[in-house]
Amino acid sequence: MRSGGGLIALADGVGGQPGGAEAAQSVLEHLWDAALAAEPGSPLRAAVLDGVEAANRALLARGQGAATTLVAAAIDGRRLRSYHAGDSALFVVGGRGRIKHQTVAHSPVGYGVEAGLIGEDEAMRHALRHVISNAVGTADMRIEIGPVVELAPRDTVVLASDGVLDNLSIPELTDAVRTGDLQERAREIALACAARMRDGGGRAPSKPDDLALLIYRPGSGTSH
Repeated sequence: MRSGGGLIALADGVGGQPGGAEAAQSVLEHLWDAALAAEPGSPLRAAVLDGVEAANRALLARGQGAATTLVAAAIDGRRLRSYHAGDSALFVVGGRGRIKHQTVAHSPVGYGVEAGLIGEDEAMRHALRHVISNAVGTADMRIEIGPVVELAPRDTVVLASDGVLDNLSIPELTDAVRTGDLQERAREIALACAARMRDGGGRAPSKPDDLALLIYRPGSGTSH
């Protein structure tokens, strides 16, 4: 984070493709370099777009088929704008649990949920849940830019990979993060996801996968 704002980003390598972890690391490094090169006090929009596009070119040049999802939050004071490609998600959750902003997964199931054709419960068990239609490292990659969201002191910003979202429902996740110590909440979510992953035969959703989670609250000035 830089003075008055900064950039929070999460990347999750596409499973089933070679070099997924390296692709995720590459896009984060390109974002970091672009943000550091930005003029102090200038909006981060150009830096985010330049960094992601540079990472996309680099991954395509490798010719290995490596790809990664990405979700990022550029924060300027109390103003947040989201950027994403793929099905890693960002939520802005109010102190009472109301979702003030939520990205839409770039996937057939994500679009189905957004259109009201698929319910949230059905989506978590859908046979095509793992299919995505956009990622960094593909020739037709696109970056979706969200609206400017004004953050209140008690709002919580959540960035999560599908390893979280395939094991916890959105109400469970938002209820877990809306109040309390961020480090403790992050630990509780990780443990809950791990328990669901081990429980494969139960009624609750369960999908073994790696998971990544970042939580930020403007009132605390820290993220976990």
